[in-house]
Amino acid sequence: MDTQINEMIYALEKLNPAKLNQIRTRYSDHSEILESGVVLGEEVNKNPDAEILIKAEICKESNNEILKKCDVEFPIIKRRIKNYRKLNLLSQIITALSSAGVVSTLLADNIKNQKSIGLIMGFIGLVSSLIPIINEHIITGINNKKINESFEDIVKYRLEIESNNKELFYFITAKIPDYEKISAIINNCNEKTSLIMQILILA
Repeated sequence: MDTQINEMIYALEKLNPAKLNQIRTRYSDHSEILESGVVLGEEVNKNPDAEILIKAEICKESNNEILKKCDVEFPIIKRRIKNYRKLNLLSQIITALSSAGVVSTLLADNIKNQKSIGLIMGFIGLVSSLIPIINEHIITGINNKKINESFEDIVKYRLEIESNNKELFYFITAKIPDYEKISAIINNCNEKTSLIMQILILA
């Protein structure tokens, strides 16, 4: 099976290069599988069981860093979503006030008051038109996807990685080289790592 760890090595290089260097030093005789940017095909190595456990360790350590990164970034993303909701409500209130102000202007008898109210309402109208533009900037993230939608995705991916990590811990601790099972977990984590890093970088 094609077992890829390139995205997890990239994540470790970004989030905890010291940990990656420790693993590279410990497994210096397997340096070819620990290089950044390498996407391996079918394992044709002399000891695939040993290498799958090394990859499992890389995967576990990368997962740990991804989980910590998510926990740091989650409050920031949640704050952006909260600010978006507040601005959205404010925009609706100002729009309502602007509409009410137009009616007041039309009903005003005094020309002087009518001009003053008109200027105020014009300013309110300008603000109410600008807020949605600002709001759109706050809430838009990767590929024009809304931050709240990306947040839902990243929470789902985080839970998946956390579950996978528990399984990997078992295989590594018990030194059980269940090649097919571990490989499937690693590939899943590699894919989720890529998606999470994209969201966190571009959110």
